[in-house]
Formats: sequence, C-alpha cells, structure tokens
Amino acid sequence: MAMSPARRRTTGDGTCPTYRSDRTGGEDDPRARDTTTSANVAARSLRPHPDTVAIVTSERVQRALEDFVRERDWAQFHTPANLAKSISIEAGELLECFQWSDDADEAQVRGELADVVTYCMLLAARLGVDLDEIVLEKLVTTREKYPTDRARGRSTKYDAL
Repeated sequence: MAMSPARRRTTGDGTCPTYRSDRTGGEDDPRARDTTTSANVAARSLRPHPDTVAIVTSERVQRALEDFVRERDWAQFHTPANLAKSISIEAGELLECFQWSDDADEAQVRGELADVVTYCMLLAARLGVDLDEIVLEKLVTTREKYPTDRARGRSTKYDAL
C-alpha cells in the first residue's frame, strides 16, 4: 500500500506537521489559507488545544501500516471493496462489545476500534484521499444540516429539526 506523495501530510523536511495555535501545518493546512470559504472557516474553527497534535493519522502510523502490509504482500487484497467490507465487519465487532452492556471491556473496545481505524486508513490511502481533508469537508456539510440554534442538545435527524 503506497500513498501518493502529494496526499501525505508532511512538511518539506518529511516530518509530520503539528497544528498548534501558534503555527499551522504549512500551505496545505486549510487553516493557513487566507480565504473565506465556508470549508476553510470551519477548519479554522476546529483548531485544537495548543498542546495537541491535530491530524487524523500520524506519519509514523502510516509508515507502520505500509510496512506491515508490504512485509506480508497484502496490498494485492486491498481493493476498495474488500477494505470497505472489512470496515463494516470490524465496526460490527466493535458494536458487539456493547451488545448487552454499556460496560464493555476497554481492551477489547480499543482493539476493535484500532481495527476499524486501520481499515479506514488503508481505504483512504488506496483511494488517495486525505483523511483530514474529507473530515473537515464533511463537517462543513454537517454543520449546515445541523445548525447550532436548532440542533444543540437534540438527537433529532436534520430533516426533522
């Protein structure tokens, strides 16, 4: 599984950018752009706590996954359909942790959640999409569907607000 170099979230020196309040992740960081589009306004409003790294996946995790897949020659099986099926299967296993109780075994939940995230990362890489970018884009449309003044504190579906 090789990610497109243009899609990797790295700085010019190959390191993973940290999004801190006192600096941005570079020109690819939507918060660094001087525009007023709704997507970029939403991205800027999601600036994390100054002491946190705010990327969906780190370069270290991406490399570890790439190495893991390459060592086993599994990329040949990672079609978008197979990866999407695996996400669904692993999400079902995560849900099973809570089947009869909200007091699920934490270690089991962590393991299943890691499986879901792993397959999501592999699918994103296979499709050449940037996870940070698509999450921020989706938040823009979700904010439009669920305006704060009508959705705050409510679990009602957007078409019934």
